[in-house]
Amino acid sequence: MGRPPSRVLLLALLIAAIAAAGLFLAISTRTEAPGSSTSDASSTIADAAPRSALHSSGDSAPSGTDAPDATDSRVAALVLSTRTLVLSGTVADASSGIAVPEVDVRLTARSRSDWKLASARSDAQGRYSIELAVGAGFRWDPDAWTIDVAAEGDRIERLEKGLWEEDFRPDPQDPTRFLAAHDLGVELFFAVRGRLVRESDGRPIAGGFATLLILGPPSGEDLEGLLSTETDETGHFMLRVRGETSGLAVAACASGLAPVLHPIVLDPARVVVAGDLVLGEGACIEGTVTTADGSRPIVSEVFASTIARLDRSSSFGKETWAFRGDSVVQQDASAPIGPDGRFRLCGLAPEKYFLTVVYPGCSLPSRFDFLELPAPATDVRLVITRGVYRVNALDARTGSAVAGAQLRFEKPGPRRCELGGQNMIAADPGAEYSGRIVAQGYRELPCTLPALVPNEVRDLEFRLEPVSDSGAKPPR
Repeated sequence: MGRPPSRVLLLALLIAAIAAAGLFLAISTRTEAPGSSTSDASSTIADAAPRSALHSSGDSAPSGTDAPDATDSRVAALVLSTRTLVLSGTVADASSGIAVPEVDVRLTARSRSDWKLASARSDAQGRYSIELAVGAGFRWDPDAWTIDVAAEGDRIERLEKGLWEEDFRPDPQDPTRFLAAHDLGVELFFAVRGRLVRESDGRPIAGGFATLLILGPPSGEDLEGLLSTETDETGHFMLRVRGETSGLAVAACASGLAPVLHPIVLDPARVVVAGDLVLGEGACIEGTVTTADGSRPIVSEVFASTIARLDRSSSFGKETWAFRGDSVVQQDASAPIGPDGRFRLCGLAPEKYFLTVVYPGCSLPSRFDFLELPAPATDVRLVITRGVYRVNALDARTGSAVAGAQLRFEKPGPRRCELGGQNMIAADPGAEYSGRIVAQGYRELPCTLPALVPNEVRDLEFRLEPVSDSGAKPPR
């Protein structure tokens, strides 16, 4: 019979058994369902991938992925808040393709609650580039946002066009930027700019007129004006014309000042600068308006009209100017009469004029109240003798004033005089005047105005009978 195992051997076998059991338990714990490790890896990659910058702030995450964690949300917010539209291209004449510099190009994005604008100016080659930051609220939805590009300049007609999502493409280098190439074909003008100033003190003339004229040979026709514009508060003007024309000049005119004519040559490559056009007083007529009986005159203005024969004429503003040789002269002009009866009428040419007065309202043909005299002239005394009627037309039923009433005369010459308000009818003394009063919706009323004495002011009222709508006839 053999010797029993020693205690050392038994202890070694026990330790080995315990180690084997631990190893089996560890292997069993790490055993997992098939494919689970692949699914976890895909989820981790999807969460770490950046979202597309084309999604608006209201877009949801694609199905099949987990919601982004806080870090992903901050990255997406940064992408959306820095979104930028980039527009670039060339401004050129649509017909010739010539590049147009110094054009202001504006890119605008608008919604009902937001408005964003950026602009640039085209360079010498007509190129421009604009970047417009639109932020997180923008999305490609024409019902919510509109995108427009506009071009303005001294030598072009304003151009405005809409842009759409398909005009832009993502920048491959920066997902927050969207690029569009857009050339602008514009209608190109020839342009002239300048300023009107006074000779006496060099001050700018606001409310003057600059007119681009064709200087042709005298033909008895009106002076041909291509276009006219009024000067702004700084005396500046800008004139633009389609197509190149030779024999041009700028006529600079202002009330009370002698006009000047400045020849120009259009330049297809730039705005022509006429510079400062200086207007002096020219010849003046000054004096006093008085009445035959020494009473205060009720007239408001004096009026001068040239006697000399003129080649052609045209109206710029309130007054008429005429072309004579290589110069422009005032054909007629007016000036206010002060409370003391004095007047000063300037801007005339040194020649003969008819001088008369202007009544507020209507004047019948007269043999009185005018002078023939040369300019310049001083200490002129114009004595007026005509009287005036102040005629009102009233509704026969209500006694209220009839709007739009006219008194129409056939003799001594056809006239239509507005009635009411501040309107007057000036007439020679010692004569009666027959006419008819007409107004829409009223029966025509024949009337006779009684003879006046010199400088008399006569107030008259006439009552008109209304007619039914069915029987009403418009005044003839």
